[in-house]
Amino acid sequence: MHNFGILFRYEMKRIWRTRAALPALLVCSAVLFLLSLLEGVVIDPAERAVFRAEQSLNGRAVDDALIGEMIAEMTADEATHSMVLPEGSPYRNLGKFLSRSTGAAMTTIEGLSEPPELSELTEDSLYATREEILRFLWDYFRLTDGEKAYWSARETEIAKPFVWQSAAGVRHIRSGFMALTAVFCIVAGVCLAGVFAGDRVARTDALVLSSRYGRRDVFLVRVLAGEASGLLIGASLYASLNLPYLLFYGLRGSDALWQLITPLSSYACSAGRMLLTYTGVFFLACLAVSALYLLLSLLTGNTAAVTGAGFALVILDLFLTLPPRLRVVSQLRYLSPIQVLGNSSFSDPRLLRLPGQYFSSFQTAAVLYVLLAVLFALLAGRRYIRQDAGR
Repeated sequence: MHNFGILFRYEMKRIWRTRAALPALLVCSAVLFLLSLLEGVVIDPAERAVFRAEQSLNGRAVDDALIGEMIAEMTADEATHSMVLPEGSPYRNLGKFLSRSTGAAMTTIEGLSEPPELSELTEDSLYATREEILRFLWDYFRLTDGEKAYWSARETEIAKPFVWQSAAGVRHIRSGFMALTAVFCIVAGVCLAGVFAGDRVARTDALVLSSRYGRRDVFLVRVLAGEASGLLIGASLYASLNLPYLLFYGLRGSDALWQLITPLSSYACSAGRMLLTYTGVFFLACLAVSALYLLLSLLTGNTAAVTGAGFALVILDLFLTLPPRLRVVSQLRYLSPIQVLGNSSFSDPRLLRLPGQYFSSFQTAAVLYVLLAVLFALLAGRRYIRQDAGR
């Protein structure tokens, strides 16, 4: 390809010199940064105090001794008529973890037993209740016997009792992925809407198509510039949201069990490794969503339609629910980036089975996003080249 660098720089300038692209990215990045900063400065000073205090618990097994110490610190709350931990207690995050491990945050799922009171919890009841909830979830999602055996085997790889490790920074970063992905879908729609549609709006499409580099070279450069811009948008939003968390908490606790972050998960790995998995899946999703917007920009020739599609995708993804009994359709629907990276006490346990191998939702989503990015690019290329040839 002749003058690739010149064409690439030109296309990048076209994307970022539109009226809406750079302001949209800067405003959304600033909003995410300020929200995390304000959470740390205004809302979370007490949590930071707990984070410092609970360092003394690091390395201790979550057993009867530790649970008993926590219960001894609990006091009666007259408003709720229950036992609670005092503010600033080093056991507060441990208490939240125990509540989530016993299903306190899963009241939306019908048929689940009432979680035990923290003040009555023991080591045996903690792990027995957690196992009961896991099996309930496996039945709820209609897992096959093979899938249940797969997750049962993963559970045996997780050492119990769990060893406590303070990991507030990792937990905050993990909790932001759902909002981060939703914001990306909106911003990328604004920034990439004009990559192909801009020519039609400006009535320069015929000129570009008849130019010396109006065939495959221009298409390839535009796709690469669009994908590079998508990654740039994702990196900017990711950094803006998570930088305050890193400043406040750092990445201490990356070697903690993932179950301390997502209690009802059966992934037998460290929190740091799963955080890298989430980050990788997020950036692969950026490529797939960017490729989709490039295809829509070419097909519609309308920047407003592409921007509107970004908002529509987010709204549809957040509010469309499908019951697990629709196994195939439901499983495909919940492979969308917002759902795969969603903030929950558990991850979708449904697996993809290929000959001799099971693949988790993260593995399936990663491969799917790459295939979709390639598919969207090929479809756009076929349409663009045929249009270029005048057919």
